Amino acid sequence: LRDVAEPAQTVTPDSPVHEVRQLLHGSEAISAVVVVDGELPRGLVMSHHLDRALSTPYGLSLYSHRDVTRIMDPAPLTAEADTPVEVVARKAMGREKFKIYDHIIVTERGRYVGIASVQRILDTLALVQVEMAKGANPLTGLPGNVSIERELEARSAAGGTFSIVYADLDNFKAFNDTYGFPEGDKVILLLSRITAWAMRRHGASGDFLGHVGGDDFVLVTRPERAERICKAVARCFGRHVRQHYPRYDRERGYVTAKDRSGRITDFPLVSVSLAIVDCLGQCSLDSIGRRAAEMKNFAKTLPGNSWARDRRSPLGCGEKKEEAVVAES
Repeated sequence: LRDVAEPAQTVTPDSPVHEVRQLLHGSEAISAVVVVDGELPRGLVMSHHLDRALSTPYGLSLYSHRDVTRIMDPAPLTAEADTPVEVVARKAMGREKFKIYDHIIVTERGRYVGIASVQRILDTLALVQVEMAKGANPLTGLPGNVSIERELEARSAAGGTFSIVYADLDNFKAFNDTYGFPEGDKVILLLSRITAWAMRRHGASGDFLGHVGGDDFVLVTRPERAERICKAVARCFGRHVRQHYPRYDRERGYVTAKDRSGRITDFPLVSVSLAIVDCLGQCSLDSIGRRAAEMKNFAKTLPGNSWARDRRSPLGCGEKKEEAVVAES
């Protein structure tokens, strides 16, 4: 939502209605005024709602010199800036009919930062649909499965050496079940942004980052860069993901939820597991998938935020049977 938010005209709760009316009628570009007390949003005045109220018999004389709280919407739709646009769109379309096109107030930790119009949100969703048609993941905007397969096939056909990093979240289902899918989407976005940052900081020109779906990501980089990227992702994600938990759960270090068998279980905080697989020359997608799955499963046995590297012969150069791996958590 942060990406579509815009600044808006604000007034204080004691502002008289006639001043708010002048603001709204003074420019065609202003269609809403946000009532803000300090940094906290208290209400919203849409121009068409104001005009309707003042056009009633005695409306102008009744409200004109009273403060804006008498005429504002005291409970407008408000959303945090890191909320996915599609989540906000669903909430906006689920409002009462007469409020369905009212702007959404955008906040950062409860503090007012701007507004987002329904029109701009719908335009953004339309662009998302276009990206989906191109194969991009609708949540992160990263290349999806089709692009990932093409990238791996191109790298393999080129005959050079490259490394694949497969990233997956641990205990994510328990997080989703406890806090809901919108909060889960925020954690997925956190991982995508941290991985992209680590790739820019420690990777090489031409590196590729794709979103398989859900909480799974694939990064393609040079072999000598892979471990530094994994260390940065594990360290940074472990530090920042804690902020997505309420203080009580963050301090005790676990959440209580049902496991896949329906039993109540204590789950550690969400962590990331990263698996490195090296490739040399031509490799089939099947062999890459099998090796990546093996290493991902091994990485997930390690505690906390961890990474593991396959030390067997690289794929594509006559795979040997030794089972050596190197791991770090």
